[in-house]
Amino acid sequence: GRCILSASCETVIKVDLIAWKNKTEAAKRKIRSSATSYVQSQVTKVLKDALRVSPQWSGTFAYNWTVEYTGYQATYDPRFKVEPYWSIRGSEKKAGDLQAIKANLSDQLEVIKRLKWNHKVRLVNHAPVAELIETGQVKLRPENKIPGNLGVISYLKQKYRIVI
Repeated sequence: GRCILSASCETVIKVDLIAWKNKTEAAKRKIRSSATSYVQSQVTKVLKDALRVSPQWSGTFAYNWTVEYTGYQATYDPRFKVEPYWSIRGSEKKAGDLQAIKANLSDQLEVIKRLKWNHKVRLVNHAPVAELIETGQVKLRPENKIPGNLGVISYLKQKYRIVI
């Protein structure tokens, strides 16, 4: 018959602990992978926006937007630097110029691929003129101005509601 609270009746629950552990680890990897993909896509979105609105003269400011994260720090790259700066008169670039943007994305997308879900990420500009542009000490041409006369960082903070 049936055992009801009898010492002779024993229910054995078998759990395959190895299979359960493997399933749990697979779920953790999937979550981390999804979180990593999300972080990478958000960083790419913000970087592209920064590049799109960055004022340009030679392209060195736009080109020098870099993604830095835990264990990785970039430096200034003079690739688009023009000396003397006034020699570019008549062919100066404006915000959204594709040459500097494409070059930056080519380099930065490789950096973004290395991001993990738990990295502390920063968007930094190491161009010598960056602080002057961001603080409004450089008079920008109308085609380079962000609506509201914001700097790139202020624009991104406002648009994405980033709190620093």
